[in-house]
Amino acid sequence: MMGINLLETVRQKLPFTEDEARELLIEAVHRINENWPSGALLASKGTSLYIEYQRATDTLDEAFFGTREQFLKALQSYEVIMMKIADNYRQGK
Repeated sequence: MMGINLLETVRQKLPFTEDEARELLIEAVHRINENWPSGALLASKGTSLYIEYQRATDTLDEAFFGTREQFLKALQSYEVIMMKIADNYRQGK
C-alpha cells in the first residue's frame, strides 16, 4: 500500500469550504503521483479495477457539488482504488 491516507488529511482540515476541498484534492493527487509506479494505470486498463477507478473518479467529480459527507466518502473510495491499482501493478497482477 502507498501509505497515503487522504481521508485523514481531509478530516484534519474540517470544517472546510468548497475551495478548500478542491485544494485538498489537488494536494492528494500530487501525493499520489509522487508515489505512483509509472505505467500502473495504463496496465490496469481493461480490468474491473480500472472500471472501479473510472467510477470513483466520476463520483469524486460529482461530490464537489454535494455535501461534506459525500466528498469524504468519494475521496476515500478514490484513495482505496488508487492504492489497489498501485499494489496490483507492483505485484505484477
